[in-house]
Amino acid sequence: YIESGNIIALDSGSTTLELSKQICTGLKSKVLEDLTIVTNSIPAATELLTLASDMGLEDKSSLFKVYIVGGRIRPNSLAIVNDEKLFKDLSPNNFELILKPLGHADIAFIGTNGLYRDLGFAVHNDYEVKTKSEIIKLSKRNFILADPSKFKIKEQKTLKF
Repeated sequence: YIESGNIIALDSGSTTLELSKQICTGLKSKVLEDLTIVTNSIPAATELLTLASDMGLEDKSSLFKVYIVGGRIRPNSLAIVNDEKLFKDLSPNNFELILKPLGHADIAFIGTNGLYRDLGFAVHNDYEVKTKSEIIKLSKRNFILADPSKFKIKEQKTLKF
């Protein structure tokens, strides 16, 4: 679903990390180019930036650009979140600060902790619901990424889209 020239919103998680590896394969083989990737995932950003370093890319390269949102880094997932009382009332949100000037994301890939046919997809906490809702709102096409281990896992918060 990714095409050259896309602006991609890439959420955090193990499955989105695997997608970042596939994006790297597409970039290395020149199947993809001119991508803009906005993420809250340190591992996904690291994967992409390692490729840039290995390829000797510089700032002016048109192959791809990586933007990372700001906030607190969760130690268990290495996701950047906006959950601190000091920051949570700030507007616009982290993804909006980057995606709005870019004209929104063409496509978004969102991680989940669980998936239900009737309820939607599930996450651990309210600030993840907020982040994922922001990504959905700022993207033209949205995909939830989940492997079979995520089906019917009980989580506290669910989100429909």
